[in-house]
Amino acid sequence: MADESYSRYYSSGPSATKGFRNFLGRQDRLMAAIRQVIFEGSKDADRTFVYVAFKEGQILISNDETDIVFGPDWEGRQSPRRDRLLRETRRLRPQGANILTSQEAYAQIQGP
Repeated sequence: MADESYSRYYSSGPSATKGFRNFLGRQDRLMAAIRQVIFEGSKDADRTFVYVAFKEGQILISNDETDIVFGPDWEGRQSPRRDRLLRETRRLRPQGANILTSQEAYAQIQGP
């Protein structure tokens, strides 16, 4: 029974993101910090990707430069979104959590 309700949140499609958002709850401090940076109402999936990676202390590899890595052009001269996400969640996530583009991840694998 518990497995069925758990898997409901991890199914694919638009309803899965809404279900996962309800599963997290609005009072979660990590999600609240992520919302301060990725605040657009239509970006539930982006916030969820960041949340899961940060909650587990993992690296999120994303090429979504507009919504996750750098931010949209209209945000102007602010620091990149990934820097703000890392700063806002510093005390709420385990060490090792990070956001990289695929090119940066590949460069780390290749080494010097």
